[in-house]
Amino acid sequence: MLALFKVASCSSWNPIQLENDSGTFRQGTQMENSAPLPADITDDVHRIADALTGFDVGSLVETIVGTLVGALLAGVVAFLVLRQERSERYETKITDAARDVMVQIAEYAKEVRNFRGRLIDHHAAEANGTTTTRPLEPERTDLDVSLDILIARSKARDRIVAEGIREVAYELTFVMDMDWSSREYHALRRVISAWRSARRSNDETIASLLVINDRRRRTEAGAKADDLPAAPEPFERKLSS
Repeated sequence: MLALFKVASCSSWNPIQLENDSGTFRQGTQMENSAPLPADITDDVHRIADALTGFDVGSLVETIVGTLVGALLAGVVAFLVLRQERSERYETKITDAARDVMVQIAEYAKEVRNFRGRLIDHHAAEANGTTTTRPLEPERTDLDVSLDILIARSKARDRIVAEGIREVAYELTFVMDMDWSSREYHALRRVISAWRSARRSNDETIASLLVINDRRRRTEAGAKADDLPAAPEPFERKLSS
């Protein structure tokens, strides 16, 4: 026989009477509200809730500021490193170009001396009645190309120096005294060497180029060697004999 439930209402307890087949009754109870949690567990729950939902403006600002400062410092360091690398690459390129110019100047100066010797032989042969072909003048294409490359790679004040070097080298081509012009080419080479070895600043190098130009103009005007200003960057013997 199915159990019959008779429920009686109460303010805090709900008696439940169960009638079974034998006619006996069993009384049970049901609580409306669960028992309160222990105090230590309640405190833990509150702390967890605060940790999850708490919002500390000061900590947030410190975190943001710290992150921004760190990013700024990293950016500054990266910029300085990149700038240094670019500066080193520039110096390497311009020094390589200047070295090529010095090599071509030395080669051209040697060709000038050789041409002078061949020209003397040519004139001597013609004076003796022998017809000979006039020797070809030295080819300066390689020198001009190296000078153009130096100018193309130079920037700011370095470019002014490079253009001054090209002007001096060009003007020395027209000096009639080839032996003298050959020596001046070597003076120009020493000026370039002092420039790229950091023994002379840009301004000092420009001043040296002006001296070579002044010597050339005075020579073309007929001035004697003793009346010329001293050549820049003279060769000095360092080792004692």
